[in-house]
Amino acid sequence: MTQALAERLAGVVGPDHVLVDPAVVEGYVRDWTGRWRGDCALVVRPADEGQTAAVLAEVAAAGLRVVVQGGNTGLVAGGVPEAGDVLLSTTRLTRIGPVNPVAGTVVAEAGVTLAALQDFLRPHGLELPVDLAARESCTVGGMAATNAGGIRVLQQGMMRSQVLSVDALTVDGRPLVRMHPLVKDNTGYSLSALLVGSEGTLGVITRLLLRVVARSASRAVVLLGLPGVQAAVDVLAEMRVRVPQLRAAELVDDACLRLVLAATGEPDPLPRRHPAHLVLELADGPAGLDRLLTALAGAGVTDDPLIDLAAADDAAGVRRLWGYRDRITESVSAFGVPHKFDLSVPAARTAEFVERCGALVREWPTRDPLSGRSPRPFFFGHLGDGNVHVNILDADPRDDALDDAVLTLAAQHDGSISAEHGIGRAKAHLLRLNRTGDEVAAMLAVKRALDPDGRLGRALLPFDGARRPG
Repeated sequence: MTQALAERLAGVVGPDHVLVDPAVVEGYVRDWTGRWRGDCALVVRPADEGQTAAVLAEVAAAGLRVVVQGGNTGLVAGGVPEAGDVLLSTTRLTRIGPVNPVAGTVVAEAGVTLAALQDFLRPHGLELPVDLAARESCTVGGMAATNAGGIRVLQQGMMRSQVLSVDALTVDGRPLVRMHPLVKDNTGYSLSALLVGSEGTLGVITRLLLRVVARSASRAVVLLGLPGVQAAVDVLAEMRVRVPQLRAAELVDDACLRLVLAATGEPDPLPRRHPAHLVLELADGPAGLDRLLTALAGAGVTDDPLIDLAAADDAAGVRRLWGYRDRITESVSAFGVPHKFDLSVPAARTAEFVERCGALVREWPTRDPLSGRSPRPFFFGHLGDGNVHVNILDADPRDDALDDAVLTLAAQHDGSISAEHGIGRAKAHLLRLNRTGDEVAAMLAVKRALDPDGRLGRALLPFDGARRPG
């Protein structure tokens, strides 16, 4: 069946875009962390919506499951297929435009990377308000499917706030949603909004109408070294009142900073080590930096002998300071296969959670079978919206009990087991920690209405297709 299907799909997309060679397919069946690995019958890469519809119709006729994948930057195995699945890659859906500067919108196909979209918008003086460290690889379709957040949620909101409308197809290739080029359209249920955050389980997004904003000509950044996480929370509380235009507020603990310095060879940005660091960003270069420093002085931060500060208002300096935050993920992966967690907790409980989670990890009885070392925790994230990323090195990659313990601890602190990366397959069995039985039943009812045979995706919901990958 696979050979016959591959030949039919080659007739749709061309033989160069139906991949069956295991060496080539390997890059599609292993997730970004290296921890989750799957398998698939083949990878198919359509070039437009027409080809995508035809591919879906052929796969449906063959009775196989489809897993949609964008840039493969997911961290919860949502895009990891299993043997017999067809992996549909959106990486050739890369058309952008038109841009409407009056309405503040742009149209982009699902496979457009965030970096490519920002490059396209730059000459128009515009930008997508969402920014992620994986900007060179992540796609706007995947960002919508996971309701991605990133470093500017504090001011601009998550991806759901930027998606006005989409084109999407059903699992068998029929039109599900048609994009309307309007900022306001309240004609019935918003199926586009339903697909945002659905993790590729309800429909296949092919094109999006996105909200864009004026691009900042320059930025100002301050990196603070602080006595602890609670001090970072307290400073941020002051700054949100004193500087309402704050664009970003990022937490970086000392362990993360040390890892970045070791991986990159960059110099320490501050004269002393600190348990926690806070990266603050404001627009408008020198004027923005003046506002930031004035606000910090008014809050008594700059006179505190326990606090150190580095600042920049030029492009090179801003990139350098942001690099200490942006390069955490790649630095963690340079030292092993991590356990990665994307959690949110209320601001009032952030410091408590970090302390208790750190203790849990350091006292965990299972060691890395290769190095023999005990697990080490690393904490960073988007402090402005309560999003804490927990990365753990030197833990057995197969130790699912450690995952469950960390996620359960987040729920016990009134938090969420998924702030922005999604549920995927890695967390589906713990959805009950944040959702009631009635809520899960309602989600399953929507799933069955749009995909009655359960053949689209393997993420999100605790049914047969959401098993943890091996």
